[in-house]
Amino acid sequence: MSDWLENKVVDSSLRGQPFPVTSIAYLGVLTAAPNDANGSGTEVIASAAPAGTGYARVKTCAGASQALTDWKSTQGDDLVSTGTTANTKNSLTLTLPAPGNTAWGLCTHWGLWDSPSGGNLLWWGALSAQKNVGAGDAAPVFNPLSISITVDTDS
Repeated sequence: MSDWLENKVVDSSLRGQPFPVTSIAYLGVLTAAPNDANGSGTEVIASAAPAGTGYARVKTCAGASQALTDWKSTQGDDLVSTGTTANTKNSLTLTLPAPGNTAWGLCTHWGLWDSPSGGNLLWWGALSAQKNVGAGDAAPVFNPLSISITVDTDS
């Protein structure tokens, strides 16, 4: 969880501030690890910005906005979360666009943002297997249950 998102949780749950609703989260990949403090890291679009990369973040929902069926609840079903694991996983197959005529490089991490470009990094994690994405390669795919997010339960 990024510091930006942690600050919004604190402000909304304890300080009377409205929580910024994210109606859609967008998945992207990075070639360098981000960190919680400033979301640094190198997203593919930043490292391979020339036209022809084919790179774009993809929305993580099937419809016009997030729904319970897009991510598993903390008890592992499609209902409102009541579990104790503080963990969710993607329910959908998420497919990034196929690389164009420019390689993306060695992708090491995934990230979820609140915008299709720019915006705020919300969540991030290491890929289960790093992937060198070359020009003309097949589109990178995240199968259901392959993105796991656990809310930090330390107080």
